[in-house]
Amino acid sequence: GLAGGFWLCGAGGARGYLARRVSQGTPLEAGTGPDAGRRYLRTGDLGCLENSQLYVAGRLKDTLIVNGENVAAPDVEWLAGEAHAGLNALAAAAFEGDQPGSAVLLVDVRDRLSDIGNIEELQRRIAMHLRSEFGLDPVEV
Repeated sequence: GLAGGFWLCGAGGARGYLARRVSQGTPLEAGTGPDAGRRYLRTGDLGCLENSQLYVAGRLKDTLIVNGENVAAPDVEWLAGEAHAGLNALAAAAFEGDQPGSAVLLVDVRDRLSDIGNIEELQRRIAMHLRSEFGLDPVEV
């Protein structure tokens, strides 16, 4: 199915965080749905509905926009971990860079330096991996 954001409607929906009501611009931003008078709650989750099953694929906050393309940050982190056997995808963090349309990938290698060797070569390998898989360019590693 087509992935998108989750919006919920019903009596069990939260009206805000503890002691704070929902207001425009908060993560629990409420809006009026297609049915007049019904209020919907944006969860911040991303996923799809397929064969009557709801699949959660990630969080809206974890989406990078690089060169106009939406890319899930955990996918970038995981792919970086696969660029070298000495890397751990759980020790990576991807986020949008300072320049519009750019991304930054931080990878903690301090405990694996003996396995990795040349850091500059590793940076080039990860950047090439991200370019070929996601078309991400520029990526600062």
